[in-house]
Amino acid sequence: MKPGARPATMRDVAAAGTIKALVLLRIRAQRERLEAISPAPAAAVAQPSDTAGQAPGASAPNVFPRSMIMRTLIEHPAAAGAILATGLALGPRRLLQWSRWLLPLMLWRR
Repeated sequence: MKPGARPATMRDVAAAGTIKALVLLRIRAQRERLEAISPAPAAAVAQPSDTAGQAPGASAPNVFPRSMIMRTLIEHPAAAGAILATGLALGPRRLLQWSRWLLPLMLWRR
């Protein structure tokens, strides 16, 4: 078997006699199982989504970024810059004071 080639069967694994070949075989089998469950994950990413007018996170495709905060920051770079500039202007001490006051209020609303 050539270096870098994927083993096709258990016979190839036995011929190679290495643990690496066995691991590659298991990885290949798992990939085939996952592809059978979800046939075209790469095509779904390449296709434009039908959810362009919806709110971020609402039935959006499962691609980067997954977090709602990161999607919002990417979609609104001016607001993200304003928040960053405000944080830098206030300084770490005042930010900690405000967070000690705001965090319990935010968790209470949950």
